[in-house]
Amino acid sequence: MSEFGELGSGPGQFDLIHGLAVGQGGRIYVADRSNNRIQVFTEDGEFIEEWPDVTDPIGVFIDENEAVWVNSARLNRILKFSRDGELQYHFGVYGGTRGGFPGGLARPHQLDVDENGALYVASWDGGWLTKFVPKSGADPNKLIARRLVLPE
Repeated sequence: MSEFGELGSGPGQFDLIHGLAVGQGGRIYVADRSNNRIQVFTEDGEFIEEWPDVTDPIGVFIDENEAVWVNSARLNRILKFSRDGELQYHFGVYGGTRGGFPGGLARPHQLDVDENGALYVASWDGGWLTKFVPKSGADPNKLIARRLVLPE
């Protein structure tokens, strides 16, 4: 067992860790919510880099293509980043509270993808789950591929 980090805003410091994911090669992606950034570390906890200006990052999801998907609660969006931190795509719109409207988000906190490619997003405000089903012929670069499965 190991641990790393401390309270603060510098490299390797955190203020309200709200999500993390591990990608290939053991890279650890951490949603440092109150510092509005994603920090990336080696599997041993050595700081690699920071992706600044990621508004209110909550959850992190690494798909089988090594795309890094981040829930931005305040923006009510799902953001797609390359493994190197380049924003490639985003989608989402505020859906209100108490059920909202179909497809709307309200501070999205978690996401997952099923074996058929359907995306599930849990919204914190209002407490609902939205299911997005890919349309036939959809641009594969705008779809979240299934979860990365690391070799044992």
